Amino acid sequence: VFPHRALAKLEKLEVLSLIGLNMTGTVPQSLNALHSLRELHLAENSLSGSLPELDDLTQLRALHLDGNGFSGTLGNLLRSLAKSNLRRLGLSRNRLTGHLPGGSLEKLKSLESFRIGGNQLDGPFPASSLAKLPNLTNVSVWGNNFDGDASIFLDKASSSLKTFLFAPSV
Repeated sequence: VFPHRALAKLEKLEVLSLIGLNMTGTVPQSLNALHSLRELHLAENSLSGSLPELDDLTQLRALHLDGNGFSGTLGNLLRSLAKSNLRRLGLSRNRLTGHLPGGSLEKLKSLESFRIGGNQLDGPFPASSLAKLPNLTNVSVWGNNFDGDASIFLDKASSSLKTFLFAPSV
């Protein structure tokens, strides 16, 4: 179970890494009280529910929620992260659905790594929005159901791009 109460008093915490602990439940909104948090790693657990809104984590640079059971859409999370200078976002291998909101994605100007592979996202692939992120070096969007041509992104992508993984869901 996610340690809700134990974290509430750790207001100076900068890095929280609870990877592969078989934690269950949802991620509480009370995480927003950790104003100094720069990195949040909760990958490879059994967390579920909607993605948390992290409006008050303005110092957040890395968010890794890969390999859980999160469901729903990305819109609220991406909007809440716009206040931070997030560099790494990992949401691969969950049960996320819906469109990828390009307008919210564009606001993550410091983003270097964007991993959302292995979900159930659909709709237009936000090629132009991703291309507007000048620091992007790693994009992993495999295993989703995006429409459109990924080569448009490659034509516009920054020369700093090192990895691009795009393959449809099978």
